[in-house]
Amino acid sequence: MTEKANFATGANFSLLKVNFQAMYEKSEDGSKVLLLPTKTENPPSVSLGEMVNEFKIGFGIEGADKVITDKVNAVKKEDKSININEIKFQLAAAFLYMEKPKEEKKDTPQNEESKPKTEYALAINIDLKDALPDFGFFKINNVFIAVWNTERKAVLKNIGAGEITEMLKLLDA
Repeated sequence: MTEKANFATGANFSLLKVNFQAMYEKSEDGSKVLLLPTKTENPPSVSLGEMVNEFKIGFGIEGADKVITDKVNAVKKEDKSININEIKFQLAAAFLYMEKPKEEKKDTPQNEESKPKTEYALAINIDLKDALPDFGFFKINNVFIAVWNTERKAVLKNIGAGEITEMLKLLDA
């Protein structure tokens, strides 16, 4: 039998049609939080139209789609419409790991193992190819947004783009 008391709790949930596992763990050594997708290959896309419809149904918000369409089309080119229902989001990477070791006495210098740690990654791809008009000489197909501070290869692989320095190395290979 162990003398240490430990506690853990977790949840499984979906965000943008991607299943996630979240867990909190507490022991006499400190506490940890982990959030990661349960499946990382080929995440599905979710259209803005689908999200607006879910909000309308879930929260009873009527007319939200009309307000969003009007705002988006206010910035469009006269004869070229923007189809908000075709704007598609894909959660490429989401990861969070936080570790807070047990507090050390104030008169003892902290070593590297006793400092709190936080690693994260979030990457979202936005598919615009069927949503935005083609201006002939210029067309935006997709954009992505990524923020991270982790070096875990499995997480970075899902981000896709990575750092510019790493991408430049591919040109030299």
